[in-house]
Amino acid sequence: MCCREQDYKGTCGLYIRVGSSSFQSGGTKHDIAGVIYYPQMNSSTLRMDIAVIKVYPDFELGESVMPVPLQSQDDEVAPGTLAYSLGWG
Repeated sequence: MCCREQDYKGTCGLYIRVGSSSFQSGGTKHDIAGVIYYPQMNSSTLRMDIAVIKVYPDFELGESVMPVPLQSQDDEVAPGTLAYSLGWG
């Protein structure tokens, strides 16, 4: 799913499911309480289509729900290092 502003004008009925690999079951559902779009997002071309989504209730971290660790800007990565990227979209 891309973060197109027109898709989120009203968040009524939209939710995020965490702790499951299924869209339809498992884990817990969280209502979308608000969306903050990247200021340079272009909704016509979908360039820089990134947003911060506020959910309610807050996530409860545990074995199946945890933050993705981000690399520090100070960490150096050698050329040829294997890296992983995840996400839906």
